[in-house]
Amino acid sequence: MLKPLILINFCVTLSSASFIINYTATRMIALNETDSYFGYSVLLQKGNPPQVIVGAPRTRQGKQFAGSVYKCNLSTFSCGKYNGILRDRSVYAPNKNGDFLGSVLDGDNYTGALVRTNLGNVKSNVFPSKPDLSYYHESYLGYAVAWGRFIRRSNAVWYISGAPRGDNLKGKVIFFGQDGTVRLTLSGEQFGSYFGSSLLVIHKPDGGDDVLVGAPMYSGTTFDEGCVYYYKNKNDGTFAQPIKLSNKKSLSRFGTVIADLGDIDLDSFPDCTISAPYEDDGVGAVYIYFGTKDGFSNGNVHRIAPSKFATVYPKIVVRGFGLGVSKGVDIYNKKHNDIVIGAYQSAQIFVMRSHEITDLDAALAADVNRLYTSTSNFSANHLNVDPFIIRYQYFPVDSVNRTEEKILEIPVTYECGTDNICHTNMTIKAVIVGRKVLVVGADRELKVEVTIQNSGEAAYQLKLYIDVAPEISLINLRECDLENGSYVCALGQIFNGTVKKSFLLDLANLRPNRTRLPVSFRVESIGQDVNPSDDKLTLHVPVTLQSNLHVSSQSVPDSVLLNKSETTTTMTHYFLVGNQGPSPYDLKVTIFVPQLEVNGSNILEIESLEGSVNGIVTQCRHSNKNPRGMVKLSQNNVNTTALSCSESEVNCTALACDGGYFSKSSENAIFVLKLIIRNEPLARFMEKKNQILIQSTILLKNGTKE
Repeated sequence: MLKPLILINFCVTLSSASFIINYTATRMIALNETDSYFGYSVLLQKGNPPQVIVGAPRTRQGKQFAGSVYKCNLSTFSCGKYNGILRDRSVYAPNKNGDFLGSVLDGDNYTGALVRTNLGNVKSNVFPSKPDLSYYHESYLGYAVAWGRFIRRSNAVWYISGAPRGDNLKGKVIFFGQDGTVRLTLSGEQFGSYFGSSLLVIHKPDGGDDVLVGAPMYSGTTFDEGCVYYYKNKNDGTFAQPIKLSNKKSLSRFGTVIADLGDIDLDSFPDCTISAPYEDDGVGAVYIYFGTKDGFSNGNVHRIAPSKFATVYPKIVVRGFGLGVSKGVDIYNKKHNDIVIGAYQSAQIFVMRSHEITDLDAALAADVNRLYTSTSNFSANHLNVDPFIIRYQYFPVDSVNRTEEKILEIPVTYECGTDNICHTNMTIKAVIVGRKVLVVGADRELKVEVTIQNSGEAAYQLKLYIDVAPEISLINLRECDLENGSYVCALGQIFNGTVKKSFLLDLANLRPNRTRLPVSFRVESIGQDVNPSDDKLTLHVPVTLQSNLHVSSQSVPDSVLLNKSETTTTMTHYFLVGNQGPSPYDLKVTIFVPQLEVNGSNILEIESLEGSVNGIVTQCRHSNKNPRGMVKLSQNNVNTTALSCSESEVNCTALACDGGYFSKSSENAIFVLKLIIRNEPLARFMEKKNQILIQSTILLKNGTKE
């Protein structure tokens, strides 16, 4: 007698997805100098290979603690110090005791540089412009800084600064408008909690940003537990009563660092990390807080501690884990952000990768719940377009230990005519929502609405392919995967009619040298399209730069007396170029220096021209050099002659300097022109004149002169 067992293939459907740190893939990089504070600060960056920049502010330079910055290759997991040269520009080579170089690092996901700026040559906005010393005295204003747009649908930017010793040591956070006025103040609630020593702004596409404020020395039931205040925006520049986030562990100093993790679980809400670097008797821990539509709470958190990867590194000692925490960056292009955590007291960093955990649920539906010997047929709900397979197993009566089976494969028809080929008629349209011309630096996101229509036979396994520039990425879209450089979005197993989708593109890294941003779309499905030319389109979004430049100059000294006993006189002209944005400016300047000879002797000679952008040296060169000769000079009055390149009769030497792009309002380009005046020929020239005015001129690419 045969004992039938019918097995039917079924569809597997995704019921939920989450993320988890892949502790077994954790990689450690350690420095032998355990007192170097290696890992005090970390900056994770994409690239091929990806890299992490690590601060070690107590690294020795000879016998001195000057600090160093390391660049670690995440392919070889090896590190080297910055050696003073980056992109053919000289950078800061530390050698002073107590510089604490590397205590703070920041940059974008791709590039960065180590620089020193002479603050005496920088002119920028200072908040507050006229501080009340009695109000700000020893408040430590500026201990932590951030910016945001705190009014929804407004482009107004406010700058915020923590003052952890302000308000009689309770701490406060002050919001400044762009005009320097105080717009809002948040105050701490506990004496000595160091409220405002760490800040994080949760940026939202249309403004109304939220704020997290750390108070790492807050005392709950025990000392120095620490906490973080989460302020949810009411969309009008004010905040609801804060939610207090904490781990409630003694001496952990929870909230020492708050870092932007990005949307690590791809649920469309930003996530963050909060460190407690002295938890568990100084070992340390880092907490991942998952954002929701209601913001952050203590009920949606994941704890990372060194004990989690003890199986990978069983014998290591970790101290100060979490004082350095990077921003979340997807360095391996798998849609989930990775992080680097530094343990500064044991001179280690840990590269921690995340991966997706998928919960699967399988279901099979049939129109019978039992098969009888008289059952001639039945049906099952098959949700895929793959063949339907029935496997029939039986046990021959002569052997209970042997089974035999028969397999019946039933092909699936697409119900598309007698040839079983679906003749689709797909069309795709896309429109830009909002600004039609992108301004680099001002527009952080681009929204595109895509409409797909099928007026033909059914389209099976429809997919939308999106191609964008390498520096552009999709935001918060779980149904798309990055495959071979294209985003592939599954739009359904069976498709008829019309579907609309909105896509948000991240423009944070939009290259300033672009004039147009191409965004391409195409659809594919099983079958043949009757008009394939309508299956794809490319938008070319115009891109422009809007820079607000300012130039100032100074001569040192501003005047000199002709001393015939001296052979030469030196004079230095300083030019300061700033950019108030919002776009980067491709710094290309030309400096003109007038030339004059008397009886074959040159009066004015160029000793040197040096330029720098935020301490990074630019390259300057002679672009032309006109023949010199006795020139006709303009006369301001009987006793004064002006020697200026603005006069058409004056021959001038032109020197061109290229500084690359600089964008932030805090950045300045400085050019130092050193001139040598030869006194003897100048004296002959000035026999009948009391004064001569020597002017050099700077010309920017957009025509700005000074």
